[in-house]
Amino acid sequence: MATSAHVLSTSMAQEIIICNLCDDRPSQRFCNTCQVNLCLDCIDKHQDDIDHQPHDIVTYENRILHQRECQPPITNELTGQCQSPAAEVRYQQTQPLLDNARVLRTIRPSKPYKHLRRIVCLGTGEAWVIGEKANIKRITIHGSVKEKIICQNIPSDISLTEKGELIYSDQINRTVNIIRQGKIEVLITVPKGWQPLGICYTRSRGMLVSLQMSERNKIVYYRGEEITMEIDKDEHGNHIFRNGNDMLHVTKNINGDFCVTDENAKTVIVVNNEGRVRFRYNGIRARSFEPRCIVTDSLGHILVTELSFECIYILSQDCNLLRCVENCNLDTPCALSVDNKGSMWVGLYYKGNIKVIQYQK
Repeated sequence: MATSAHVLSTSMAQEIIICNLCDDRPSQRFCNTCQVNLCLDCIDKHQDDIDHQPHDIVTYENRILHQRECQPPITNELTGQCQSPAAEVRYQQTQPLLDNARVLRTIRPSKPYKHLRRIVCLGTGEAWVIGEKANIKRITIHGSVKEKIICQNIPSDISLTEKGELIYSDQINRTVNIIRQGKIEVLITVPKGWQPLGICYTRSRGMLVSLQMSERNKIVYYRGEEITMEIDKDEHGNHIFRNGNDMLHVTKNINGDFCVTDENAKTVIVVNNEGRVRFRYNGIRARSFEPRCIVTDSLGHILVTELSFECIYILSQDCNLLRCVENCNLDTPCALSVDNKGSMWVGLYYKGNIKVIQYQK
């Protein structure tokens, strides 16, 4: 019987190529720009949600693959536990990573935070940072403070809107706030009993917020002030995230996945846009794993700061370990961001310094 799904012929069988966004339907198109498979229903969502221009969306006959690779389910002794759905074919793009990352600059702020926890880059020469005080600073690449926002309480996390406006979570007041013309405005008040911690403003103008109540953790997706999605339990009714007092750090990848570091479970969790767990990554075996901040870059790499071995893990979209950056003298790396030239800014928790590191070719 004929099928509308495109197939990949092999010497053994024919496999259906699944859409990378919905992770469910057969794909009929391919984005050469982002190297992802798309079903017809997800084309508009991909174009709206991801800030890569132009999107070269083509039929399979006209696709250009940087690198093709079939990913069967594996449990790898080197890379840890990556649990992949069965009978799934995915394309991995070329990974233009340096064999040895190098430090381009060490930023020593004139008044460093004692506990530097979060960084959000502004272009290539500035960044917003927060620590253990009730303020947010905008610093230059030379270390000088260009702007300072005084908050009512210590911010838990920071992010930027598509217009470059600063937003932050206030755990005490249960709000997510936005800075407009130097003034603080309430953007969202979370449900009673919950406290907002990690936040990520997405390119589709939505917002991911990790919530905590009595050690219970979940993630919600906001459109405006309305919750449109909750990521809490899997298809079997089990909680996705472990109970505990540590926060969930969250970001969104170019293929629509939600990427989370669960400090309580010491795990990186990748969830698709329907709330189903795609992968869990527990680090390199024989090593303890203490993931903290998580970001993604323009090629879909997942970058994670790790405290125990003071390094940066670089994972593929499918949670395979590509590099472990451990040659840059990273003393308790915690905060993490990627600037618009593709360099990562790594904040050192105790020293308060920031290292700008080139990791891509």
